[in-house]
Amino acid sequence: MVPELTSVPTRPERRLPSQRTSAEAAAPDAPYLSRPAAAAFLTHLGLKTATATLAKWATIGGGPAYRLFGSKVVYERASLRAWAEARLSKPLESTAARRNR
Repeated sequence: MVPELTSVPTRPERRLPSQRTSAEAAAPDAPYLSRPAAAAFLTHLGLKTATATLAKWATIGGGPAYRLFGSKVVYERASLRAWAEARLSKPLESTAARRNR
């Protein structure tokens, strides 16, 4: 006689940050973004940025402008885009052009 196999409990499936459901996914045009959503927004623009990096910049300076909603940090989409644009160089045609700035 062969014993019946019973299902073994498994861990919940882990999702990548891009697969997680969030308020950002529910309101893609929300003007204010949490720090994790701001990092995902910048990464979506092709400018990979970690949540911890945004937190560090908020402490030492040099990052995008943020606001407080109570004790929660929020970023405005327009501020994130403007900050990213300001950090990008002008278009370059060669590596030599970079040295001759």
